[in-house]
Amino acid sequence: MGTDDIILQIETDKVTVDVRYTTGKPGKLKEMLVKEEDTVAVGQEVAIVTEGEEGSKPEGNKVN
Repeated sequence: MGTDDIILQIETDKVTVDVRYTTGKPGKLKEMLVKEEDTVAVGQEVAIVTEGEEGSKPEGNKVN
């Protein structure tokens, strides 16, 4: 993933929001913790993203 790539969309009855990858370092979506159409709570972790160049030790970050 590159900076400003959309990871997922969150939709409410009033608005749809794109969640973007904004760290500035290359990354990879490691795991989605929710499925499409799931209801999530404010602050709930929804994905795990690893940062770092190919071949380096990635740092895990949770998106919530």
